[in-house]
Amino acid sequence: MERDPLKRLDEFRSTQASELDNALIDEFLTGQANRADFLRHASVIGLSATAIGAALGTAGYASAASAAPRAVKAGGRLRLGIIPGPTGALEPHQFADHGRLATGTICGEFLTATNQDNTLSPRLALNWKPNKDGTQWAFNLRQGVKFQDGSPFAAADVIATFNRCTDPNGGSGALSAFKGVLKAGNIQAANGGKTVVFYLDAPTAAFPYLTSNTTYQSIIQPSNYKLGSFSKGGTTTGAFRLMSYSPGLGAKFDRNPGWWGGSAPLDGVDVTYYTDAAAVTAALLGNQIDMISQVSFSDSRALFNNPTIQIITAKGTPHREISMLVSTAAAVKPFKDRRVRQALALTLDRPKIIKQLFNGFGIPGNDS
Repeated sequence: MERDPLKRLDEFRSTQASELDNALIDEFLTGQANRADFLRHASVIGLSATAIGAALGTAGYASAASAAPRAVKAGGRLRLGIIPGPTGALEPHQFADHGRLATGTICGEFLTATNQDNTLSPRLALNWKPNKDGTQWAFNLRQGVKFQDGSPFAAADVIATFNRCTDPNGGSGALSAFKGVLKAGNIQAANGGKTVVFYLDAPTAAFPYLTSNTTYQSIIQPSNYKLGSFSKGGTTTGAFRLMSYSPGLGAKFDRNPGWWGGSAPLDGVDVTYYTDAAAVTAALLGNQIDMISQVSFSDSRALFNNPTIQIITAKGTPHREISMLVSTAAAVKPFKDRRVRQALALTLDRPKIIKQLFNGFGIPGNDS
């Protein structure tokens, strides 16, 4: 018989909860935060599944139960088309284009994972907690993980990875994400190497997102990683190992038999790089590949009305904007008048633009 959720919640709050935990629970129970916001914020601060379930039960929600696992047929290889292919060196901390990140994340893993609903899930970190003011974040690392070359995963690897990502002289593509948040050298091991603590420049409530796949340069690499070795394989911890990489052509990944998460259903992934949308669309319709890593409605309209094609969508941050130069001597004079800019904005039928240009795959912006 399940224990009363209120009693479980009271026990957690009196023995384990931090001030941040209690503040979030109070906001939820008093109606200041809805269920979706509560779950999202709880995942960010690392609130335990037991505490989340107890809070939901206390508020009258059914316990969050996992969906019944779908039957998965093991085996086979996924043929993936990526457009465009990598445009630079295949060095994770330098990733700055879709081709490189789409390739690297097939084999690479992060401390956390951002899900489609913007909640966070554990990956190489089991859980995470901030200090009282959010200037320090401690991540407890998953134990028993090995890199694909057989070397053990440790705190030193996390520290080296984020030092590369924050090195102002290392060509990192993540510098803008960590600017004003984290400096190189401000990461230390604790708890006998089972924990990594990030000492931030300023309180940052959303810091765990910066350790996830949304900061795609932060693929965890060995502490002794040498530039140029990623494309040779073996330097990641993921379900697939990079076996071969041919710039401009493609890449091949095989299942990693030593993955900490078990056995991946697929035998491997075969990647082909394309330079234009027409070619990759024709390849998918011609059954030469099984999936395209990303498509745009304007370039691949033939896919959106085809009943044999499944379009998988997710919310993101790409946006279209109209910019008007107003701050220099060369600026067009009428645009310097705020009322003119507002009038122009009011002439735009945004819902119609989204419907006709993007087939409904978008939402109106807020002019921020």
